[in-house]
Amino acid sequence: MERFSERLEYVLRTYRDHPMQISDLSKALNYSKSQASKLYQYISGHSEPKLENLTELRKVFPRLSLTWLATGDGEMVEVDVKAILEENERLRKENENLRSRENIFINTLGALGASPKSLGDSISQSVMLNFPEIDMAMNTPKSLMGNA
Repeated sequence: MERFSERLEYVLRTYRDHPMQISDLSKALNYSKSQASKLYQYISGHSEPKLENLTELRKVFPRLSLTWLATGDGEMVEVDVKAILEENERLRKENENLRSRENIFINTLGALGASPKSLGDSISQSVMLNFPEIDMAMNTPKSLMGNA
């Protein structure tokens, strides 16, 4: 996309879960009618915004790369490395917690004289007795398998 208007139109179509219209953007930015008319000029390609007008768009599109929007260089969305690292750490801790709980469960089963496999077998038998419509070998309802 070589022109600013093409990039702005692309942002409006793809940045959010649903496409935005210029009127929606104008409302989100609390623009007056004259300011809104500038947005229409930008999207039509009749003019390009000044830097301070571009920064206003960050209110609606917080991770939008203004460099990309202005020049087309780089990626449309800025990567927040800090947020990614924080999420990675949160998931690592959650994984450790789940593994710890799994070990406690397995040790408890062992203390009760059961193994995860024998417990799994007894659950499978119970499912087969109480829900005959499920094929345990394929984990598929028999009604979906046809006349097999």
